[in-house]
Amino acid sequence: MERGDSKCNNDVLERIMIGSINDDIFLSKLTIVKKAAEHFGGFFHAVCTTGKFSYYAVTSLYCEVAHGDVTCFAFSIL
Repeated sequence: MERGDSKCNNDVLERIMIGSINDDIFLSKLTIVKKAAEHFGGFFHAVCTTGKFSYYAVTSLYCEVAHGDVTCFAFSIL
């Protein structure tokens, strides 16, 4: 996956997401949340879709990654 495929403010979260996204959007988001919480501590939300979506989040740590037909957005809860 190329760096240009993502919109992130943290390289570690980006790597977690790249390693977690697969064709199963339910499993992808659960894996992202679990691994991010283990690494950073705190609580995370993740949204994964095979279609377009729009979001608004106020957070200090976030990442959006597209891989194949799946796009996920994850962020820490302030």
